[in-house]
Amino acid sequence: MVGLALGHGTTHTAEEHLERLHTRLTARGAHVVYHVIQRRRAPEAATYIGRGKAEQLGALCAFSGIEAVVVDSALSASQIRNLTLLVGRAIYDRGSASSRRGAPVRRRRTADRRPLRRPVRP
Repeated sequence: MVGLALGHGTTHTAEEHLERLHTRLTARGAHVVYHVIQRRRAPEAATYIGRGKAEQLGALCAFSGIEAVVVDSALSASQIRNLTLLVGRAIYDRGSASSRRGAPVRRRRTADRRPLRRPVRP
């Protein structure tokens, strides 16, 4: 599980959020191996956590045989893709990890279905 502590304060709030997520995941039959907290001023746009922390997480997963990583936040599709490439494991965000079905499922974002504007010809 991965959490993000924003600002210069303590990681207490991030730890509380991870504890709640841990409870939800274990109730659904998941086995939580590690908790990782990244301290940053703001979330990284590309990966949510920094690239270095993502690479560390990948090494930790490889060493420990971890199959999937759950991030305690809603991630964009590009953040999920980028983290999957860096970590080398399936990445699930908070919304997909606490789905009703029990197993984490990646959320699919629907495309904007507005009609295309045709160029106006002079």
